[in-house]
Amino acid sequence: MALTAVIPRDSPKSSILVEVGKSSFDIGDQDATTFQAKYMEPECDNMGCDSGSPQSFQFVTDSDGTTDQGTATIQMSGYISNDSSVRQILLSSINTAMLHTGQCSKVSATKCIGDPAPLNPNPSKRESGPVALDCGDVSFGHCTIANFIQATLYGNDSSVKAQMTFQGSSVEPQGFDCGSFLGSIQDALGAIPLGDIGDTAGEVINGITAICHLIGI
Repeated sequence: MALTAVIPRDSPKSSILVEVGKSSFDIGDQDATTFQAKYMEPECDNMGCDSGSPQSFQFVTDSDGTTDQGTATIQMSGYISNDSSVRQILLSSINTAMLHTGQCSKVSATKCIGDPAPLNPNPSKRESGPVALDCGDVSFGHCTIANFIQATLYGNDSSVKAQMTFQGSSVEPQGFDCGSFLGSIQDALGAIPLGDIGDTAGEVINGITAICHLIGI
């Protein structure tokens, strides 16, 4: 069931629908609040997003009790019809929804010299040994986020005016209970300022609605 936050505005009106997928992907120790600037905005100009240039990054995770390195990829796609204001609000909608799908836990692992180091680790006891094997226990945050988020701008006549899609992947997708996060996602989307769009039309966005994507992505 979709939860809707509608803010009355002057006509003509548009609306944005945000769809969230049913799976998540690992981002390990990485900070999702940096993803818009690092991996999303550079791939999307006022005409659309370059789906042919997925952005990959490495993260630290726990593998059999030791720190290990994984790789994740973010791909942006869609069309924007040469409007900077539309580009910005679609990016904001996707980023806001993405951040509210995050699930993080604290993990502990052993890190030896040469093993990947997590961001902001909390070191604990250290075991001395040969220099090449000097090891210690660290704890760090390990996170996942939804692997599919799509924002679609509908015109007053219900036609699709613009669309932007975020897709992420890592080694393997994990189940994500979209329904349990939908309320917080909708509340966060409701806080996005809804300004005018279009260079000359003076069209306004009437509201942003979040739903769970019906296909098992």
